[in-house]
Amino acid sequence: MDRRAGGCTSVRDCCYHLVDMRLYQLAIACQVYASFEGELDESLALFRELTQRPFDFDSDRLGSALMRWLNEWGCRQFKKEDHGVAVGNLRLWASDNVGLLPPASTSILELAEPDFRRAANAYDALTRIQACERQRSGRSVPVGFGPTGAAKVLFVLRPDSLPPWDEAIRDHFHLDGSAESYAEFLRLAASDLSGVVMDAAHYGIDLAALPSEICRSGSTLPKLIDEYYWVKFTRRFQVPEEPQVRRWAEWSAGNR
Repeated sequence: MDRRAGGCTSVRDCCYHLVDMRLYQLAIACQVYASFEGELDESLALFRELTQRPFDFDSDRLGSALMRWLNEWGCRQFKKEDHGVAVGNLRLWASDNVGLLPPASTSILELAEPDFRRAANAYDALTRIQACERQRSGRSVPVGFGPTGAAKVLFVLRPDSLPPWDEAIRDHFHLDGSAESYAEFLRLAASDLSGVVMDAAHYGIDLAALPSEICRSGSTLPKLIDEYYWVKFTRRFQVPEEPQVRRWAEWSAGNR
């Protein structure tokens, strides 16, 4: 799919890609996310309590926990009766592809172009491995992890560097779910977060303190950007513009 518009050749050149996110917008969107999806926060926290870094692909317990978490986060391709199949295929994928991912301690803001490309190759292989089988027209048809499932798995494996996405987010950015579009998404997310970090620095907010400053201390930077995109593009919440926020702030500061 040709995602270029008016001759643009990169994410930041394309007008429909530009988000130009501000710190206050991120803070509002993440609070809205918390009110919408508190159960997902709880699900992720419980899953993290079970997991270790690096993720132990040989652990049946952790494999089952991952499948349950994916179900809870809306990935229906991971049928409960086929969880064992999906976990086994994930192990095979890991043996050839985990080495392509950024080191576990790497921040999304530290990723460079080779990192985007390697992660996209690992993502591409993951989208195509079998998650389950479904009956169609009287025959069994294999169903892959797919773009959303693969990105969520990569987020679990690298929560500090690889954000998840869903179909609505892909559609907004005119991304087709391919390896190239996943790399483009990583570049976009890193760019948007860089802008927010600069905004935060203007107010004396350290990068490490950013999640707690916006009352999302359990969220990594990739999770924060996912929350913003999900609220804005998946749930179509319109984050107020700055003049409206300033007016509300005046009401808050007014005499009583």
